[in-house]
Amino acid sequence: MQDSDVLADRVDIEPPIFKGCSSSELLAMLVVAVAIWLPLSVLLALAIGKVAFALAILAVGVIGSVYAGACVFQRIKRNRPDHYYVHMVTRSLHLSGLWSSPLTWRSGYWDIGRS
Repeated sequence: MQDSDVLADRVDIEPPIFKGCSSSELLAMLVVAVAIWLPLSVLLALAIGKVAFALAILAVGVIGSVYAGACVFQRIKRNRPDHYYVHMVTRSLHLSGLWSSPLTWRSGYWDIGRS
């Protein structure tokens, strides 16, 4: 076996597929974009009087949202450890009181309790 061979069973994280995002991140962005753009595209199409344009508005909106979301994720994830954004969101939800986190959020000196 050569040094350049990569074995798939030794990879710890999902490989990046598009702009540094993995397939699960892209799928999550796609689901959120469709959930937002589906009613919005129908309302916009009804507002301009062309219901058939709803599908075009939906497609352009979803593609643009996924691309913009991937650009934002690329900036957030740059030079950070794996799953940094998950811990960032978890911490912000914990500090705001909306979510209880099992992680220890403490800064300062640690002591083992013995003298």
